[in-house]
Amino acid sequence: MSDAAKRQIHTQVATQVNSKLKIVNQDINATIAKIKSFAINEYGKAFTKLYSHSIVFVLLSAFTCFLFPEKKVENNKL
Repeated sequence: MSDAAKRQIHTQVATQVNSKLKIVNQDINATIAKIKSFAINEYGKAFTKLYSHSIVFVLLSAFTCFLFPEKKVENNKL
């Protein structure tokens, strides 16, 4: 096999490998972007869910002051 034929085969193989590598890298980058987006959305949902559940307890504890009437303190002046 001549050097020219070897170079041609090497060039063809390198071109095919590079094109496959480019496609695989694009797929990987797209998947990474989807994972990042999903993670950010899930973190947002987690905090929203946490605070939406806890706001009930905060409001209930804030309104407990209405359950107990205010004591009137008499000033006994001697």
